Amino acid sequence: AAQLSWVTPMEDPRRRFVRRSEPELANALTEAQKKAAKLEPKINDVYQTLKMGEGSRVEEKTPRWQAGYDMAMGRALAAKVRTESYNAMLALAKTKLKFDPPQDAETPQNNTWVLQPADLVETGSQDAKLLAKAKMYLERVIDEHPSTPWAMLASRELDTPIGWKWTQ
Repeated sequence: AAQLSWVTPMEDPRRRFVRRSEPELANALTEAQKKAAKLEPKINDVYQTLKMGEGSRVEEKTPRWQAGYDMAMGRALAAKVRTESYNAMLALAKTKLKFDPPQDAETPQNNTWVLQPADLVETGSQDAKLLAKAKMYLERVIDEHPSTPWAMLASRELDTPIGWKWTQ
């Protein structure tokens, strides 16, 4: 897992999408998906490698190794959920998102979707389970290893929302 871990998360994922026309919006969403789709297999490799040791975690007695494993698993899961749910939210936008009608004749029609970080996932129960699992690992680091560098890193990871939501 350490050899695979040189995967960087998505940097500055596109979050603002203006609809000038339906084909143009669909194309912008598809282009944004490519970054996430390229990264997903790499993150999944790290996660799958760490997952092989999950059953042995309870047997580990050394606090340093416990914290290290929990931190690695929590971060891998958070990156997995952020990336996969980003991709899924973009796919969802192509088929299901509709702009609210104007409130009155003087209010212009919305034409921009913004994907905002949020501590929820709207892309299915599998992502929701992985989100809960990521939080469990990171919170366990904070609870079981307070005042350590691992706890500080876990806290920082939790400060960044793991899911996404659309706003107009």
